Amino acid sequence: LGGIMAHGATHNVGANQSIQTAINGAANGDTIVLTYPGQYVGNVTIAGKGVTIRSLNQALTSVLGNFSVSGLTAGQEMNFQSFNFSGDLNCSGSGILRIKDVQIGNSLNCSGLAKIVLQDVEIMNTLTANQVTDCYIRRSTITETANLEGNQDANGNATRLVVLQSTIK
Repeated sequence: LGGIMAHGATHNVGANQSIQTAINGAANGDTIVLTYPGQYVGNVTIAGKGVTIRSLNQALTSVLGNFSVSGLTAGQEMNFQSFNFSGDLNCSGSGILRIKDVQIGNSLNCSGLAKIVLQDVEIMNTLTANQVTDCYIRRSTITETANLEGNQDANGNATRLVVLQSTIK
């Protein structure tokens, strides 16, 4: 393919490589695989595209930094799967955020999303969702508080919040 990545491509990020560099080279729908069983260092910014970031081993893979996702458009999905990170996850736009088997070291802050899906997630501080249409939380723990503010869809209907087998302390 030359230097051009096809839609749905996989980008492996190994030891001493940058997650941000992989994100910058990724297209909407691509997957970033964290292959190094250790720590990645640095903040990650994702703008205007939905990708999947996952590791090969959650117990051994962590990111020391924050994630910032912005400009997620309707129909785009941002997926985080099977790793831990030390900071905040901030996500805005009108798309979908899915998080599975992840420990968030501080807070999850979302704004304007169509849907948030948390499964087997531990948030060490707070969940804040502002103007989110649907929020599904399953087998997850939020150590501090969950704040859902100004949450209604385009028709003024209240947010659908579903919490199953989860703890908000």
